[in-house]
Parts: sequence; C-alpha cells; structure tokens
Amino acid sequence: MSWIFKGTIRAEQPTGFMEELVGTVWTVVPSINSVKPAQFGKIFGVSSSLVGPVTPVIPLSPSQLAMQALQQFTRDPSPSWKSPFQQLWITAVLEADQDLLVVARTGGGKSLAYLLPPLVEPTQLSVVIQPLKALGHETMKILESHHIEGFYVDQALKQDIPHNTRVLVASVEAASQIGFFTAVSKLKPRRFIIDEAHQYLDDVTYRNYMAGVARLREITGQFVFMTGSLSPANHTQLLQGIFNMVQVKTFREPTVRPELLWEVKDHQLGSAEALLHLVAATWQSECKDDSSRGMVFVQSHAGVEALYQQLERMKVPVTYYHAGLDVDLAKSNANQWRVTGRCVMVGTCAFGTGINYPHVRFVIILGIPNRGNINQVFQQAGRAGRDGKLAKIILVSQKKSPWDPDGFTQTLLSPGTCPSCG
Repeated sequence: MSWIFKGTIRAEQPTGFMEELVGTVWTVVPSINSVKPAQFGKIFGVSSSLVGPVTPVIPLSPSQLAMQALQQFTRDPSPSWKSPFQQLWITAVLEADQDLLVVARTGGGKSLAYLLPPLVEPTQLSVVIQPLKALGHETMKILESHHIEGFYVDQALKQDIPHNTRVLVASVEAASQIGFFTAVSKLKPRRFIIDEAHQYLDDVTYRNYMAGVARLREITGQFVFMTGSLSPANHTQLLQGIFNMVQVKTFREPTVRPELLWEVKDHQLGSAEALLHLVAATWQSECKDDSSRGMVFVQSHAGVEALYQQLERMKVPVTYYHAGLDVDLAKSNANQWRVTGRCVMVGTCAFGTGINYPHVRFVIILGIPNRGNINQVFQQAGRAGRDGKLAKIILVSQKKSPWDPDGFTQTLLSPGTCPSCG
C-alpha cells in the first residue's frame, strides 16, 4: 500500500533562483517510514501531515514513467536519454508485458533496468540475478547511493527477505536453489533481470546452475535478459535451449566501442610476473591523474598474487582480486581500487564482468583468446573508457596459452590481418 504525504513548504526553486514558495506538495511514498525531507527539495520551512493511503487516479504511460524515473535518478528536471535505443528498451521494461533480450554495448546503461523501476514502482519487486560476487556487491552499493532498498543473497537464502525490498539481488548460485524459488514465488515479483546473460553460454561454471535459474520461469513475471556480448547466432541457444522461451522481444545495438584502442603483443610470456614492466610502463603513461585506473587480467590465483606483489614492490598503487579471497578481503580490495588514486587492479575474470568505474584508462589481458572465449575478453575490455575517453586494451600472448588456439587466435597474432600486433 502506498501513502500520500501533504507538505506546505518554503523552498528554493530547482533552477537555483531563490524564491519563497508557499504551497502544497503531494508525494506518494511506499510506506510511512520512508518519508524523508529530501523528497521536498531544499526546505527552509515545513509543516506537514500524513493524509492516508492512496491509489493514483490517472496512471502514467510507460514512456512517461520512464522519463519520471530518469528525472529522479539524475536529479535533473530535463534529462536526456543516451540514445533513442536506450529509451525504447527501458520503456519496454516498464511496460512489463513482454519478455525482453537487450544487447547493449558495455557502458550503455544496462543497469538502469533495475535502477529506474523502483523509483516509479514503489510497491513492486525486481529480482536481479548476477554471475559474480564483485558485481553483486557493486550493485548493492549503487542501490544504496540512490536510496533504493536492496537485499543481497550470495550463496543461500538464510533469512526472510525484508518486506520493503524493492530490488532483490542474487548470485546465480543462490538463485538456482529451491529455497530461493519458494521464497520468491510468494513475493510475486514484477520482473526478473538476468544480468550478463551471455555467461550461461560462455562459462562452464554457470552451467551447473542453469536448470535451477530456469526454474524461475514458473513464477509469473517479466524476464529481461541483459548482455553486452551475445551474438545473434546464440540467441536461440540461450532463450530456447536454456530458458524454454520462444516469444522474446529483442533490442540490439552495435556494440563497437570506438574509444577503445586495441593492441596485440606476441611476447610469448612465461608467467604473469613477466608482465611487470609492461604494466608499470602502461600505468605510467596512461594513468595521469588520481581519477584514472588500470586493470590487469590473468588466469590463475597464483599469477594474480605474484604480479600484485611485484607491482607493490615497485611502488605502483595496486590491489588484487580473485574468487579465492574471503568475502571481507574481496570487498576491501575492490573498494581500495575505487578510492585509491591511479590504482591498478590485478584480477581474474571474477572481477571483470559488469564493474562500472568510468575512468579506467587501460586493460591488459594475459592470453590471446580463441573464438570460444572472446566474449569474456570483450567483457573485460569493456571496463575501459566508460567515460567516453580514449582507453587502451592490450592482449599479451603466453608461451603456454590458457586457451586452445584456433583460427581466430592466429588471426589476432598475424601482423597481416591485425596491424596492431607487435
């Protein structure tokens, strides 16, 4: 049930022009306890009263709701969408009458699928299923920064979901369990958002959870599949083969990122530590101010920690991340990377997908991909340049490749077809 709150205020106009305004403001909120002074702007004097529960008389159209949500999210009375494409698919999310597949470039605002609806659907629940702990923790921070009530389930649901939860964030492992299915089915969610949907095809780790996640289809609600790197050829395998879905509306945009400058270096390195001087030199040339960050991806936990220690000895601001870290250390290291000027993150793919820091100036990846794992590399590279400025992506070959080479690998390593190889 929603409530209506009546306030008589004197406040500063949104334009910044100081004017005493005496009037009545009506605000619909999800519960009495969620009424906050910030909902009335910059207040200099207020008298208020709680009137009672209310149902909106004239419902807004999905496109109007989308714009209203964007206004609240940006705190801008006249915001603009990044593109007509973004406006179309977000409106379709709020319509909630069709299942959707959204293929948008990295940095294209896919997270708005679960950030905007709670702002205009105060009594509805969105369930977000994400593949990585690092991504889940980051999502919870973003929800908190926008005052959206979120709840995170990592491995198993061990407590009741709070009644005021607007966004339920779950790991793939948690979402696949029968206890999660039972609890969520009672909540009657508005939608399920399958974030980084390509992972169900690209990473064998998640294939063990496919059946459990697909079971959620038995619960009534819209399904929205979000990805930045699912090829048209794989649509059927994901939607029909895994989730048994036929009628899905697809939104797809070109996913090329012109601000990313790619290089391939055929150095045949024997270990992760051999990256040391390349990382240090790239950090020195690309991370020129405190907002700049770098990322280095290697395939093994041991390689991550060895390179981290070498960079630390060279006095490079650095931290590390892999799936073997305990939860508290993983959170601490991820936060250290965000708040430390010019910091480099050395990590495995456990840190790669969905991390949304705008000023990553370089990404170095140890290993030349084959056709089977190119999506993973695209996702890691997609962390760079999300502010729209130029960023560098460097692929470095190893003596013993972590992936079986194929024709695609050879194409990347051939100077004739890949001029940046050197």
